[in-house]
Parts: sequence; structure tokens; C-alpha cells
Amino acid sequence: MPSDPANAIATRDLWLHHATNLLRPLFDSLDLPLPDAIRFAIAFTSTGRKSKRVGETWHAGASADQSVEIILRADLADPVEVLGVLVRQLVHAALPAEDNHGKRYKAAANKIGLTGKMREATPGPYLRERLEQLATNLPPLPHAALNIEWKAVDKPRKQTTRMLKAECGKADGMQPCGYTIRLSAKWALLGAVCPKHGAMALDIPEEAEEAETEAEGVLEMEPS
Repeated sequence: MPSDPANAIATRDLWLHHATNLLRPLFDSLDLPLPDAIRFAIAFTSTGRKSKRVGETWHAGASADQSVEIILRADLADPVEVLGVLVRQLVHAALPAEDNHGKRYKAAANKIGLTGKMREATPGPYLRERLEQLATNLPPLPHAALNIEWKAVDKPRKQTTRMLKAECGKADGMQPCGYTIRLSAKWALLGAVCPKHGAMALDIPEEAEEAETEAEGVLEMEPS
């Protein structure tokens, strides 16, 4: 691949836009003209990171400015593989939304060089050779595969009904009596009391950083 910084493309969406423009003559030659307004993203599809869907197309009718939106999954990074998924989505973009993966889509996909089950179609030998050559001529793809098994650092914590344990604590030098209760974080913040010995020790796991969200906001607790 070219290594000259002057040939570099700064962003992933621009790389996909450039690749699409280089693919337009192929689509035109097969009477499958592509829309002018197409936006691209390498992210997650609407079915989420755990889905097997590696790409999806949103037709112009779904967009406020009538642009087609093509999304490729973020764990893709090999340029030839990315181009293969891109071609599959471009076939959708060239056809009416209602064609989905029906007969017209299959005919167009086969014409362009895609083979196999249409929802998982991959480039056949001839198309793959063209895409390999295209990948060689393109600047490096400014993207690295995202390990989608990881969790985003700012992913919202699931609200749970975890109950915290409170045990009888020492009072005035007395030994705890073993009286134990479980209560939610909301009530734990108000304190727990043993009927015989008073204040109880609250057991808050180290990983419990947040209490339940209340109307007034989020109550935070530090580990004891």
C-alpha cells in the first residue's frame, strides 16, 4: 500500500467515500448507478455489537436530508474485507429499499460478482481480484479493528435490584448477635438498626459504586 503521507486519507468515512467513487464505474457499467448522496461510518449496526450483521444500509427515505447511510461494523479492518462488505451495501443503495434481499437484489449482487447467501454474500474470484487491486491502489485505511468483546468505558451501568447485607455491629463493647438483614441501597443510606444492639455494619461490595437512581438523582456510595 502507498506509504507517502501526501496520499493519506485522514478519516474512515472519507476512505469509504473515495473507494465508492472508484467503484462507481463498475456499478454504472452494470446499469446499477449509485446515489450521489451517500454517507459512511465504521461503527455498530442497529442490531448491536453482538450481532452477526457486519454492515447495513439505510435508504434515503430514512434520512432528513435524503442521504443514504452505510454502516460497517467496527471490528472489520482488512481493506479487502471492508471493500467486500461495502460492495454488498452499495448494491442495496443502488436498488429501491423494498428489494431487500429479494430476487432483484440477488440478480444485481450476482451481476456485480457477489456469491453465496445474499445476507452473507462475499466476493467471488473475479470481484475479489478487483477489490484486491483496488485496495492496493487506495491509501491505507485509517482504521484498526475494534475488539468488540470489550465494553465501552462510559457504557451505562445496568440498574439492578441488588440487596445489600447489614449485620449487627459491636455496640458498647458487646459482641454482635448475628442479627442480619438485606435492604436496598436507598434504605441502606438511611442506616440499619439491630433491635437489641443498635447500629448495624453495612456490607457494601467493592464493585458497588452506585446506588439506585432516584428521582432526585444518583446516590453514590463508597466501599466501606
